[in-house]
Amino acid sequence: MSALPNTAAPRIAVFGAGAIGLYLSSRLLAAGLPVTLVNRPGSPLPLPLTVEDGERSVVHTDFPVLAADRPKVHDFVIVTIKAQELPAAWPQIRPWLGESGQLVVAQNGLPWWFLHRLDAGSVLRAADPDGRLLRGIDLARTIACVIHKSVDRIAPDHVRAFAVPGDRFVFGRPLVSDENAADVAVDRLIAAFSAAGLKAESGGDIAGAIWDKLLGNVVLNPLSAISGLDMAALLADPAHYRTIVAGMREAQAVALANGLPAGRPPEERLARTAQVAASGHFRTSMLQDRRAGKALELEPIVGAVLELARRRAVPTPTLARLYAEAGQLSP
Repeated sequence: MSALPNTAAPRIAVFGAGAIGLYLSSRLLAAGLPVTLVNRPGSPLPLPLTVEDGERSVVHTDFPVLAADRPKVHDFVIVTIKAQELPAAWPQIRPWLGESGQLVVAQNGLPWWFLHRLDAGSVLRAADPDGRLLRGIDLARTIACVIHKSVDRIAPDHVRAFAVPGDRFVFGRPLVSDENAADVAVDRLIAAFSAAGLKAESGGDIAGAIWDKLLGNVVLNPLSAISGLDMAALLADPAHYRTIVAGMREAQAVALANGLPAGRPPEERLARTAQVAASGHFRTSMLQDRRAGKALELEPIVGAVLELARRRAVPTPTLARLYAEAGQLSP
């Protein structure tokens, strides 16, 4: 764990008390960083809270929590709520940023600005139904975060993270004119994560990094919710494995049709998935949400890919079927 002088420590708010929000808050707090967890009003955090990460385990008997409707300005606001919740939550998030705070979006699926990057002014309706995010959020003060870390909330007061090779957090700007240009805010955020013992790096092509992660999520998430199986069981079933590969190849075809890199071959991409599966009974975020009776992240993860497919008339029968079947499970 590298040292970060307290005078240089940024004020960080983590907006969202789900599995990844609790995990990040715990790790940053353990490094002595000034962190505030932002939770829904009237939703107290269950204490004591246990956060596991491999062989590391921390029990929090106290936690710096504020309700979302009691904003205080921070240098960074890391948003970890579900992507489909962002349009409604944006009015509550905005006051936490003040005039110079940086919005850090750490969510699954394609973000609201993704289609705008491909076709200026175009709105990705699956992530931003009425275009309010594209109109209202300053992309010059926005940092995208791709999370390569599997975390499960196994109980309201117990979070378990799976430590596997390749764990990291990738940061980058949605719109960059010069990928080699220095970015003080991104460098400061990476330093804070590094001080907490979290591997963090700057990704020059953040859109490519987002798509590479989505390549697995677009199939694994809905299929796990439909089947009720954890990652290991999904990969072990020959029929499910064929479905996973077929869906990933459809997503790659969508990428190529929209001028994006196809990404790694499905089998290579699934190698990391197999590492996560081997580390324990890991449930995807959609399976966790289904068992908790929550709405599934279908639109930003699957609906967004289908939206891009329709723009270029790319056939996606596997993804369309998974989208329809999983949609019947979402409240």
